[in-house]
Amino acid sequence: MIPLETPVVLVIFAREKTTRLVIERIRQVQPRKLYIIADGPRKSVEGERALCERVRAVALDVDWECEVKTNFSEHNMGIRHRLPTGLDWVFSMEERAIIVEDDCLPEPSFFAFCEQLLERYEHDPRVMSVSGFCPMEPDDNAPFSYRAQELFVVWGWATWKSAWAKYLPSKSAWDHHTRVLPAAVASALDKRLVSGLYDEVVGPNDWSLKWLMSMWLEHGIQLSPTVNLVKSIGFLPDATNVSVDPFLGLSGRSTGTTLPLRHPPTLTIDLAADRAVLDCMNRQLDVDRCGRTARPTRLIRRAKQAIRSLHRAA
Repeated sequence: MIPLETPVVLVIFAREKTTRLVIERIRQVQPRKLYIIADGPRKSVEGERALCERVRAVALDVDWECEVKTNFSEHNMGIRHRLPTGLDWVFSMEERAIIVEDDCLPEPSFFAFCEQLLERYEHDPRVMSVSGFCPMEPDDNAPFSYRAQELFVVWGWATWKSAWAKYLPSKSAWDHHTRVLPAAVASALDKRLVSGLYDEVVGPNDWSLKWLMSMWLEHGIQLSPTVNLVKSIGFLPDATNVSVDPFLGLSGRSTGTTLPLRHPPTLTIDLAADRAVLDCMNRQLDVDRCGRTARPTRLIRRAKQAIRSLHRAA
């Protein structure tokens, strides 16, 4: 096996079972460098400190030749601050990295996919990240291995130090820029959603939405595969953020990609893929006629009711 040259970043917290699955996938590609970012326990949750310690031990179970560096917080920062500060730390030492969280189970080919595209588009300022998630049904007949998107999901992704340097963590930074709308944003509902993102009415604590808007303001794009390379395994009742798959089951399926990759001659925004992400965001956040948000959404409530019905039937 040829070890993976691109550093891998693993983000963990308090999920022992899923962390074991993810570290096993990382073991299959044996990166030469592994960075582990961990949030600290919440004071309000009894026993969480011991659980965090167990999860950290699982992540540190590295039995291949590898340089391991850790950034463990002793107190709970929340994902809003923990992941961005952790990536700031990683990119103080590295020029590029592949990032997986403890609830994102990548296919082994995901790592080669990211590494090849990080190399190919390193000097293309328009490309700001690479994703392992496909927001639509897989297209086995697609002529190319990936597409360009303005809207995306960061469930297994990769980027460069130069791109991450443009991350804007606060609304005050956005106010100094001209607001940018992705091409897929068309309806009044879409525009209310995006307006809510910019104004921090929608997802004020979500670092990934801030990363999305930081890329919009740079007219940046993300490259996404035409098949899903990362399975989300975190939609569980004890999930910290989202407990039901907003992509209606697509997130729970993955398959490997064929290597070598088939590269498109030019990068053109795939509006259908962007539309799929935008529809998901509208469903998940349930923007109402007044532009406010309501959580949980009707979609999530119905899904939870269905799950409870199945449990009662069993």
